[in-house]
Amino acid sequence: MEDGTSRAMQGQQKGRMPSRATVEAAADWLIRLRASPDDAALAARFEDWLAARPEHQLAFDAQCRTWSLLGDLRSAPSGVRAPPRPVPRAVSRTSPRRAVAVARPPRAVPRRSVLALGALAAGLAILLLPGVLLRMGADHVTGTGETRTVTLEDGSSVTLGGDSALATRFAPGRRTVRLISGEAYFDVKPDASRPFVVDAGAAEVRVLGTAFDVRLGAETAVVALARGAVQATFGAEAARTMVPGERLHYDTTSHAVTREQVPVEDIGAWRDGRLVVTDATVGEVVERIRRYHPAWIALPDAGLSSARVTGVYDLRHPDAALSALVEPFGGRVHALSPYLRVIARL
Repeated sequence: MEDGTSRAMQGQQKGRMPSRATVEAAADWLIRLRASPDDAALAARFEDWLAARPEHQLAFDAQCRTWSLLGDLRSAPSGVRAPPRPVPRAVSRTSPRRAVAVARPPRAVPRRSVLALGALAAGLAILLLPGVLLRMGADHVTGTGETRTVTLEDGSSVTLGGDSALATRFAPGRRTVRLISGEAYFDVKPDASRPFVVDAGAAEVRVLGTAFDVRLGAETAVVALARGAVQATFGAEAARTMVPGERLHYDTTSHAVTREQVPVEDIGAWRDGRLVVTDATVGEVVERIRRYHPAWIALPDAGLSSARVTGVYDLRHPDAALSALVEPFGGRVHALSPYLRVIARL
């Protein structure tokens, strides 16, 4: 444990600490790889994700170290080369050297596997340590399911979504805030002498006076403009000027930027408990609902995770939202404990 903690602190000092969203994504990858250890396509997607950003490797290393501490670290699935430590897989209790083949339809997870994955997910609470360390540098933090509005020293207001963190740094010629994790809706007071800049990792937003929403996901950064005008920069891309009703979606793996028009009234709808999604993957929506659910939510089925949805979900009732999300695809939400949900097509 000492090794993992010291590495986490070193990562924080170097500014490379994975966000909570990245830690959760790494946990999902670990679960998926355990559920389908011989899926070459899954392994290839995992390697693409791992290579996209340095913090992905850090987060996944933490998962492997934690599983090793839990005493069940085994050989890596075929095709997975990147982790410095092997990815754990299920093994026979009677023959610890022999991997157990998981027999199941290609898009389903057997109930026994669900229970095994549930035990794994329960142990992943330890893996949230990096996120805790990262959030220690925040000025404003919300808990799971909490939405809170804070007034900044310049009179601007920020509404933080569930499980989000924000740091501020104001100076005479510049107002800078850093979205560390989660989602925030900004209503900025105009001040031509001091531009307002939001640093959201892969995204940077510059404004004078406007209202907009910024969200950080495990593999995405999203900016949506409700009022005024902003310039948004993603990675090495040139700055893009946005107009009201416009949303830019940046994929941190492919570096692609998608531009779409959305109803202005839907921007920041999560503040009223409504999660409005348009052509999003089930995995993306589950990631957002996690911030409003007290339990850990595991989604090991890659096929189900990649299915695309458009709809409105009630964040005030996250279990009902999860069911409404996955049932059209044959998915079910298994409540294995008050602190654990596993989604599978059973």
